[in-house]
Amino acid sequence: MKRTIYTSMVLLALLLVNSRIHAQQQTGILGIDYRYSLPLGSSQEMLGRHSANGIGASLLFPLNGQWYLGGETGFQDYYIKYPRDVYNIDKDNQISAVLTNSVQVLPLMLKGVYAPSLGHSAVKPYLSLAAGAAMVSSSQFLGEFGNYGSDNIRFMARGGVGVAVPLGRKQSYGLNAGADYSYLPYHLYGQDNLDSWGLHAGFYFYLGK
Repeated sequence: MKRTIYTSMVLLALLLVNSRIHAQQQTGILGIDYRYSLPLGSSQEMLGRHSANGIGASLLFPLNGQWYLGGETGFQDYYIKYPRDVYNIDKDNQISAVLTNSVQVLPLMLKGVYAPSLGHSAVKPYLSLAAGAAMVSSSQFLGEFGNYGSDNIRFMARGGVGVAVPLGRKQSYGLNAGADYSYLPYHLYGQDNLDSWGLHAGFYFYLGK
């Protein structure tokens, strides 16, 4: 968990540095979101029914009045404990313990956003699509003993819808909220994917505006 948060902060810092370089040339939009994840199907057995431990960050630059292109990163932490049971640790030995799964997903993706022009509307809807890679860190514990652990990079894609609410006299910042679907093929603990629905809410502000 600590390594995942540290890596996320490094990536976010790189986005901020990049934004300072580009802010003098064009106006970028930096967004910070709280993320709530709902794993789908059988993946709930290893990730749990939900994860309230997530954050997202994006940096977008306008291509024209309706299209934006940039990057997205963040992390989502999944943690689930099973009731105490008896497990075979090898052919001749067993252990009575609580089984714990801990999985962290850290995406780094190219992101595009389409926001139709609605004039001075107080609420601005948008569609988003992102694709790239995700680092998946997984650990499994039998009581206090580590049973399995791995770090892998896999393809990830995410599509979403949302609304933005501009604030301020110059509308240089605002709030946004939405929902999305994340596609993450990954074989873990007998499952074939880590797909999930997600809810997010946060704020954004223009750089150099």
